[in-house]
Amino acid sequence: MESIELKNKFGKVFFTLLHDKQNALIYANWIGFVSVEDVIEGATKCLEAFESTGCINFVNDNRQLTGPWNKANDWIANTWMPRALASGLKNFAFIVSPNVFGEMSAVDLETRLDNVGFVMRNFKSYEEGLTWIQERVKSNAVAV
Repeated sequence: MESIELKNKFGKVFFTLLHDKQNALIYANWIGFVSVEDVIEGATKCLEAFESTGCINFVNDNRQLTGPWNKANDWIANTWMPRALASGLKNFAFIVSPNVFGEMSAVDLETRLDNVGFVMRNFKSYEEGLTWIQERVKSNAVAV
């Protein structure tokens, strides 16, 4: 899978996606203000990446988001989550936006996805999220 870049209706990049084979994860980066339609388009690309690669680890980076996206949380909980589970997702590191609206959206999502079959944790930095994913990979490898 090559990296993917999506643009909004104004021609601005709002989403990039990459399969980081070295760290055994799918990395999604969200940029600027996103509409519900943008969230659905980008999140669907994540699902396609899980399905095509078999990757079970996901880092969702919202540090560059500038507004709320909580209006998409119903779709994420009801449509995205079951498909992510079916694709084998196990570890979901969510890098929270530094703005209050993005942070509130992430907290709302985390409560909706509690006890769903994969582990989701919120982090303030990419490094924290990556370290957590790496620890989960090591502990799962030992358990097998």
